[in-house]
Amino acid sequence: MPGRFAPTPSGRMHIGNIYAMLGAWLSARSRGDGMLLRIEDIDTPRVLPDADRWIMDDLTWLGMDWDGEPVYQSQRLD
Repeated sequence: MPGRFAPTPSGRMHIGNIYAMLGAWLSARSRGDGMLLRIEDIDTPRVLPDADRWIMDDLTWLGMDWDGEPVYQSQRLD
C-alpha cells in the first residue's frame, strides 16, 4: 500500500507537516512501496499562489521524494 502525504498549500512546511510526511515516507519506503503527494487545494481561501511549489521544494531539500506527479484535488472534483 503506497504512502500518502496531502498538505494544504497555505504556506511553507511546518513541523507538523514534516512529521506527517516523514512517518508516511519512512513507512512506505521501508516496505518498498510508493509514495504519493496529493495537494489539497480545494480550500481556496487558504491556498496561496506558489505554496505547492514551496512544499515540494522543502520536501526535496529534506531528502524526501514521492513517486509520479503530484495529484491536485481541485482537478479531481468529479
